[in-house]
Amino acid sequence: MASNDNELGEIELKDNELIQAERDHKIRLIVQTIDFEYCTDCGCDFIHIFDGPNGNSKSLQKWCQNRPDLISTGNYLQYIEMQTDGKKSYRGFKAKVFAIHKNDVCPGSGLLTKESGTIKSPNYPKHYYGGIVCDWTITVPDQKRIRIKSRSLNLESCPSCSSCDHIQISDNASPDHPIIGNWCETPFNVISRGNTVQIRFISNVNDVGENFVIEYQTVNEDEVCPVSPTSPSSGTLTSLGYPNGNYPGNLNCTYRIKAPNDNQVVRLEFTHFELAACGQYVSSCLNCRDAIQAIDVGDDMKLTRFHPWCSNDPQPTHIFSSGQNLFLNFYTDKSSQDVGFRATYRSVDKNL
Repeated sequence: MASNDNELGEIELKDNELIQAERDHKIRLIVQTIDFEYCTDCGCDFIHIFDGPNGNSKSLQKWCQNRPDLISTGNYLQYIEMQTDGKKSYRGFKAKVFAIHKNDVCPGSGLLTKESGTIKSPNYPKHYYGGIVCDWTITVPDQKRIRIKSRSLNLESCPSCSSCDHIQISDNASPDHPIIGNWCETPFNVISRGNTVQIRFISNVNDVGENFVIEYQTVNEDEVCPVSPTSPSSGTLTSLGYPNGNYPGNLNCTYRIKAPNDNQVVRLEFTHFELAACGQYVSSCLNCRDAIQAIDVGDDMKLTRFHPWCSNDPQPTHIFSSGQNLFLNFYTDKSSQDVGFRATYRSVDKNL
């Protein structure tokens, strides 16, 4: 139990009950017993919890069998309604009652401006609270991106993250703040498209998981899609993190390679190629979300797009541009990642 939780007492429900805390607090129940007659859809014996002073307040949940560990409200008043059909006798409902100050529900939330840091679930390392929404906005200097990784993720188990406890990351690089993704069980490793992201944690009142830890750090924009020239006419391209770790999700990198002389073309060769699997039902790299595509720009400025390469393909062999310029586009989605790629390039005479 967090030290800033104020215990109000214990209830062993025999009838309807109103629980009240101070106005700047929220109510939290640690459920010890729910033992009622089993009946489909809780049609026999049940408790019904409302976020307010009476049964006309916002309904939080109805329980009859499955026992939640925690029940939290957004209000300083909580009304519990108990109903039985009187046919059989059971132990009923028992819980400890705590009040938590509203400022302690999401500690450390708000605006974060350090270039690296850690975000932990409320009440960490113990169970987080149910029925809460916590927001963290990370803003770093211009010309930097933010890489966000889950170090541990132990939330409520659910087939659809958006309907259960989950973490949502939004990219504030554009006015509509597109959502990068929602996560509840699968580890994540993503990077922003700009210098601001929002991380939102949403938990419902049905059930709770354990906790989570998220780490973030800044990356210079020129390091997101690294190009390492070894001379004016040669160099190396690698995915971010290669070879020491997996590339992040939400990448969209465009590498431009230009031969120094107009009588030269670009020769590109992959020395390592390891992208995340497309899935067993994806037959074409055009439909794979982690892929690489080369774009040839001829001397007449005509664009020719090579077919994308992905995990379904063998490692690409060397390719040649038809003119001085060759572009390479590497894009990834929010799901799984892999080691990435390494490619070398050099300029060669057209007539070779």
